[in-house]
Amino acid sequence: MDRGIWKAPLILDRDSGVLYIFSSTENLRIVTEKIKNGNRTHYIYLLTLYCEDGGVEQLELIEDEMREMRAKKIMGDDISLVKKVAVIHYSYLNGIPIDGTISFLDNTGNERLAIKIDDYLDEKQENMPEMLDTPRNLEVKSAPLVKWNPKKTEEKQKKGNV
Repeated sequence: MDRGIWKAPLILDRDSGVLYIFSSTENLRIVTEKIKNGNRTHYIYLLTLYCEDGGVEQLELIEDEMREMRAKKIMGDDISLVKKVAVIHYSYLNGIPIDGTISFLDNTGNERLAIKIDDYLDEKQENMPEMLDTPRNLEVKSAPLVKWNPKKTEEKQKKGNV
């Protein structure tokens, strides 16, 4: 997904219709608060278009059409395949992700169900193959999932918008 100066992966399971989005817990909290306060332009809100009905929200037909048009700008015609949106998010302590959660959203962008990732893994543990032993002192480094889009940043700087 390319959202101006941000790039982030979206993963769509075409068989189940689940769209996976990655976020920090703090960012998700801020976004859902903005949505509750009427800001309906954030991509998370746009991508929940075909999710289960949330609280009472009557939008005019023109608003629905605009939402679908904006969602198609992000995902093309694949947006019609999205039946559930799962946001995988973590809090961070000294740069280390903690408190992993999978939050399922309704069509109003509100959290419908939250599952702690540890709880989910504990349930599935007996079905998982035996894990490889990893040395405790091994430092695992990974690149952030959501990152700056340098092309967009350079373009905006040239235009004098940054």
